[in-house]
Amino acid sequence: MTNLNVVRVSTQFTAQEVDLLLKNLDSYTSDEQGEILKLVEELEARQRAEAAYLDLIEFCKAMQDDYKVGKHHRILADLLMEIEQGKEYDDQGVEEGPDMCEHAAAPR
Repeated sequence: MTNLNVVRVSTQFTAQEVDLLLKNLDSYTSDEQGEILKLVEELEARQRAEAAYLDLIEFCKAMQDDYKVGKHHRILADLLMEIEQGKEYDDQGVEEGPDMCEHAAAPR
């Protein structure tokens, strides 16, 4: 299972600043290199956690590393996320109906 715990980074770096640090990694001491790599890992963990928070498919992938995403998964996930955000649809899929959907799938 993927760890989604995010460690707070006291200093904020932009993506460009992190890229610059990584490009010049050899010019730093081994202690500084370790701190830079730790910072990068923390920023990547934060990005994964934010992606999982914002997108249902990314959440599923974070919960199950080998999750295989099909086109039908993306369609259903998008619909569920829209409903969660308050959009409503009628029986024809036109926005304005009840805030629920029905899904039927054959057992495995």
